[in-house]
Amino acid sequence: MDLYLEVKKIIEKKNKGPREEDPIRVLVESLTDDPFRWKLLQVLAIGATAPEAKRAAAETSKYYEEDMLKSSIQSKISAQTNTANSGISTGQINLDFFYCESQRGTSEPIVKAVCNLKGKSDSGRWRPRLLTESINQQPGYGIVNSEIRFTTPDERGVAKSIANALRNKGVDLKYHETAYPTPNYI
Repeated sequence: MDLYLEVKKIIEKKNKGPREEDPIRVLVESLTDDPFRWKLLQVLAIGATAPEAKRAAAETSKYYEEDMLKSSIQSKISAQTNTANSGISTGQINLDFFYCESQRGTSEPIVKAVCNLKGKSDSGRWRPRLLTESINQQPGYGIVNSEIRFTTPDERGVAKSIANALRNKGVDLKYHETAYPTPNYI
C-alpha cells in the first residue's frame, strides 16, 4: 500500500520528471512475484511525463503481465495433458526458455519448438518468455548468448540432459551455475 501511495504521489505531482519517475519505476520493478507490480507499472506508463520513463514502464508492465498470464495458462495446460515425447527427463523441474527481444525473429521459433519437447512424464512447467531489452539490462540478466542457468549441484544432471538434447537439435548452450538458490527451476 505504501508503494501504491508513492506511485500515486509521483503521478499526481505537477512538475515531475525522470529524476522522480524512473526511481519509482525501478522500485516497482524490484518487487518479486507480486501480481500488483505490472498494474503499478501500467499506471506509471500512463501517468509519466518523461518519454523514457513511459516507454520503460510500458515495456516492463507488459512483460510482467504476460509472464503472469502465461504462467497461469501453462499451469492449466500442464495439468490437463502432456503429449510430447522428448527423451529429456526433467520431472517436476520448471523451465523458462527466455529469448532476447533483439533476436526475437530467430530465437522465438526455436524456443517454441524446444517447449514442444516436453516429455509425458514431466510435471514441471515449461514456458517460452520474451526477455525485453529493459529487463535484460537489469542486474542478474545481461544475456548475450544461449545459456542454461541452474543451481548446483541439485539441478546439474537435468541441466546437462537438457543441454545435450538441445545440442542434438542444433542449439548450443553454455552452462551458468548460479550461486543464488532457484529450487526446481532452470
